Parts: sequence; C-alpha cells; structure tokens
Amino acid sequence: MKNPFLSIGEFPDFPNMTPAAAEEALPRLLKEAGARVAALETSATPDWEGFVRALDDAQHPLYAAWGIVSHMQSVCNSESWRKVEEKFQGDIVAFSLRVGQSRRFYELAKTLRATLSTAQPSPRLRILDKMVQGAELAGVALEGVKQKRFNEIQAELAKLSNDFHNHVLDATKG
Repeated sequence: MKNPFLSIGEFPDFPNMTPAAAEEALPRLLKEAGARVAALETSATPDWEGFVRALDDAQHPLYAAWGIVSHMQSVCNSESWRKVEEKFQGDIVAFSLRVGQSRRFYELAKTLRATLSTAQPSPRLRILDKMVQGAELAGVALEGVKQKRFNEIQAELAKLSNDFHNHVLDATKG
C-alpha cells in the first residue's frame, strides 16, 4: 500500500495516516524538499512562476505532511504521534530556517517586489512583503556565531512550545 503521507490530495487519507506511515515518509519528504530547495537556489528566476510558485511547490509536500502530523497529534493525543512529532520537529525547524535564511531567496523576493507597483496593492505584493519580512525575522542578516545561536534558540523555542502544548493536552484530558 502506498504511503498516504507521500501524496496528500485535497482529501487526505486519514484512516491510513498512522504514526508509522509518517515516520517512514518524513525522512524522504525532508530529503526531497531539501534537494528541490537547493536546486531552486541556483536556478530560480526573479519572476512569479520561476521563484514564488516554484518555492511553494518545493516545500508543499513536506509542509502538508507535517501539518497533518501536527493535526493528528492534537486530535489523537497519543504517545505514538507525540514521538513522531518530537523526532522530526528539529529537522522541520532546521529546514524552515535554512529556507528562511537563504540570501538568494531573500534577494529574489526583494527584486521581484521592486518590480510590482505599490500604487495598487495586490495579493502578490502582500505575499512578497511577507516573504521579505519572514526572511528578516528568520535571521537572514545574521552570520556565523550569531546565526548559529539564533538557530539554537529557535529549536529550543519549538521544543518548549511543543512541550507546553502537550502539558496542556495532558492537563485537560477528561
């Protein structure tokens, strides 16, 4: 049977989405997303299709699967879903920071944003504004030791947030 996390459609196959399936799929999804993002850093063009849509397409399978893992953990609140979430959370955070701290993507977003008219705001302008802001908040301007420390703090914050979430779920079990 095909792993339901590897091809999430409009209607996810929730009955077959198990912690074991997620644990099997996530390493592959992380590797594939990483490879697509790395390739895009060298081949992206400063236009909507060649950059923004391509970046979204590169990340979508991973984030769709991760979103379902988080959802299943919140809904099912089982030890097995917790273990999957805890096992891969660090990798997801590291991937997100890697994309957010890409100077190439940051420069492409700024370049593309500069080509759009600000006289009449559009959804595309808003998306690019958020991409630039997201990169800045992800530490794109940091280097060396400062970037390393920022990434450590982000990983710790994600872990603490997840722990807090789990403690709230445990405290409200009825």
